[in-house]
Amino acid sequence: MAGGVVQVTGNPGALLRPRPLLLGLAAITSAVLALEVLLTRLLSVLTWYSLAFLVIGMGLFGLTVGAVEVYLHPDRYGPERLAGSLADRAVELRLDERHEAMARCLEKLRWGDRELLAERFKEGATARSAAERVGLSVDAFYKALARIRRLLDECVTRTLASEGRS
Repeated sequence: MAGGVVQVTGNPGALLRPRPLLLGLAAITSAVLALEVLLTRLLSVLTWYSLAFLVIGMGLFGLTVGAVEVYLHPDRYGPERLAGSLADRAVELRLDERHEAMARCLEKLRWGDRELLAERFKEGATARSAAERVGLSVDAFYKALARIRRLLDECVTRTLASEGRS
């Protein structure tokens, strides 16, 4: 490491600067911890209070698994392969972008559509039981779900395209 830049030997054009790398790592870690706090608050209100602590434990376990992976396989994460590993992980983040876009699109849905989704995805619910609870036939319920799915798919596509992520 000369002059604050790590030259990656596997790809001569790929340079890693320690400061942006560490800032990125700090940002990702902070985001994960903020998500854990959000999920804890959300689950403590919506479900059993103790389930919220399970979420924290699972999140910390996930962080630990990543650390153990790096410890057990340092050859995969050395400076000569780090740029490639980071590029592979960046591709995986595309799914997170779709997830964020989906969350925003769900917020834009009409209240009745959100209620249909909530009824359908309640624990132990079937399409028939959900349709009965909202006062629709099973066929009408499936048609409504298909319409909502199409709306969400179009919204996610538009959202990603407007953000230049398509």
